[in-house]
Amino acid sequence: MNQGTANVVRQPLSVKELTASAEVRGGPAISGSMLWSLLLGCRPPIDRPVNVVIVVVDGVRVEESVLPDPSDLSGLSGPDHWPGVSSELVPLGSSMIARNAGTTVTAPAHAILATGARVPLGNMAVDEGVGLYRPDRPTLFEELCAQGAGTALVLANQSLIAPITWSTMPGYGEALGARWMEVVSEPGSDRPASEDSAVLSTLLFELDRSRPRLVLANLKAVDRAGHYGEDIDSYLEAVDKVDQPIVELWGWLQEHPFYADNTVLVVTSDHGRHRDGGAGGEEFWRNHGDASEGDRQVPLLLVGPGIEAGLQLDELIALADLVPTLGALLGVETPWAEGQVIDSILTGDSTPRTGAVQVAAAGRELLSVWQPEGLEQRSTLSWNGETVSDEQAWMVEAPVVVQDEGQAWACWRELHLGQDHSPWVPRCFESSGGSLRELPPPVDEVSALWRPQLRVSERGLELSFVDNPEDIAQPGIDGEVGPLWLRLEDGAWVEGRDPEPALRYPTDARTVDLSEDMLTVFIASPYSNDSRGERRPYSQRSRWIEDGFEVEAAQLLDLSSIEPKGEFRVEQPALMAEGAQVELLLVGLMSETRVLIQVSSEDGGQTWSEPALLADDPAIPAHLPPLWIEGEASWLRFEGGAQLCTPRGCEDLGVRAVKDWAWDGSHLQLVALSDQGDWGLVER
Repeated sequence: MNQGTANVVRQPLSVKELTASAEVRGGPAISGSMLWSLLLGCRPPIDRPVNVVIVVVDGVRVEESVLPDPSDLSGLSGPDHWPGVSSELVPLGSSMIARNAGTTVTAPAHAILATGARVPLGNMAVDEGVGLYRPDRPTLFEELCAQGAGTALVLANQSLIAPITWSTMPGYGEALGARWMEVVSEPGSDRPASEDSAVLSTLLFELDRSRPRLVLANLKAVDRAGHYGEDIDSYLEAVDKVDQPIVELWGWLQEHPFYADNTVLVVTSDHGRHRDGGAGGEEFWRNHGDASEGDRQVPLLLVGPGIEAGLQLDELIALADLVPTLGALLGVETPWAEGQVIDSILTGDSTPRTGAVQVAAAGRELLSVWQPEGLEQRSTLSWNGETVSDEQAWMVEAPVVVQDEGQAWACWRELHLGQDHSPWVPRCFESSGGSLRELPPPVDEVSALWRPQLRVSERGLELSFVDNPEDIAQPGIDGEVGPLWLRLEDGAWVEGRDPEPALRYPTDARTVDLSEDMLTVFIASPYSNDSRGERRPYSQRSRWIEDGFEVEAAQLLDLSSIEPKGEFRVEQPALMAEGAQVELLLVGLMSETRVLIQVSSEDGGQTWSEPALLADDPAIPAHLPPLWIEGEASWLRFEGGAQLCTPRGCEDLGVRAVKDWAWDGSHLQLVALSDQGDWGLVER
């Protein structure tokens, strides 16, 4: 991993002082991966296009930064806390409130800032698998380098954001990623610097030394003071303390021969914090992580060339919009980003982002999510060409559908914005005889990555998923966190769950029916701080009984024979059963490659075979699950285009890449990337 550390500097230094202090502040030596980046063309451009410096003030609320209303903590307005930013920078640029529509904690939120998409990313520390816990969509840093547009740098006085420097997407990776620097408390220490001034001093030194074109600097002190400070004043002091250094950073950029007059400064946050009257009781402001507007809303300010001056935007802005907007400024294509270009703040022209996003299919039933132009409604869902999602929903995603004897059932998630609370909510419908009937929601709220398994059994319509609406990484917070089984009975959902889950960050529950029982496989980590970076499959047998539900303890599947290949994690289970014969596919992620693993059971999941490697291939994408197509293991690989693979070999699909895919029983339905960079539905 391309990881460097910088020693602490307790006070900001001038350009002259920074240059003179190279023996104390010297950056990391050029690693092999950095050398490859240079050979691949990731180097500063010859001319002077726009540069971008992103400053993330971790965990600051809009109340204490940009909101003109009085803060419920201080009684002051946001501009009162940031008087320098408000008086000197806001008039020069465009300011707005953006919303984090995903998981409102640090690592997943920074993944949005890096990719422009909501992607699975555990909130894991560097020493617990950073080489594996990376975004599965390309980052803006990689796109910048891959398109020959310059170098990138990410630095912070914390370790949680180290994974965002590069992604696991085939064709991208470490050689194209940003250089990472963790600013520590003293030379040789692994303890992050407590003061943001150390990050800002390191930032100035690196800007002057290596002149990256794109930088993301995280300032952790505000979030740390909010969580662990002595009282409210600790948080407020940390907020106030960052104001003038941000203004001075802008002044420094305007005086530097490389960055003057051609650099956009972005000031934002990854998440907010709770508000009075919401979660957290008297110390509500200490925490964050749910769907409350206090957590979702973050400040967003852009200043510099190409940005409208003096504009205070009232439009609905998503945090994911930043990546495509910066891509437009940098002249870099960002096809994998799911946000929209905020064209109203740009002085030049921009291209709206439209096209398909996701797909689900079963027989003659086709559900697809589309992204229309504009910022008002981000996505809509159509069922066989007819829009069925709520027109009041800001975002609509994650369709699943099943069909049986002329009837069909489908579920998806919608994000509805509220004054105090903006949750993702599930919606389910039944289609019969050409008419739709809405079913009761299986639960009230779901996570920002929820996509359940929907199936028809002898008991009727059934759902299974992990009930973890806030994507928390451990059980026992606000109830159990684990697989949830639901069946529709007399118009109502009957619930079954494990009353004592003891695993960390469970995801991706997949269930099949056996003769009398059900078998569920999901991915999780053991519940301990030393092992939460491990991701392994667990199987769990359960059954509906006359007076309720019965569940056995989850069992770890033994993948130890794969261990000699190196450290890895698994995701994306695909499960199939015929009688007591069960087949499981898993995508294993290693630092240099991907493996497709098959595990079998002949007794309904009571015992499992040794894992078999169906493929060892770095071109397997991590964001797509394998599929069982007509009983055969099938997966995709990206190399010179998308290819469909089985144990018999691979065939070209005739498209550049695939964002989502489904098997309807006779055809593949693909959300595919065209040569023009647009996403559309393709049938194969």
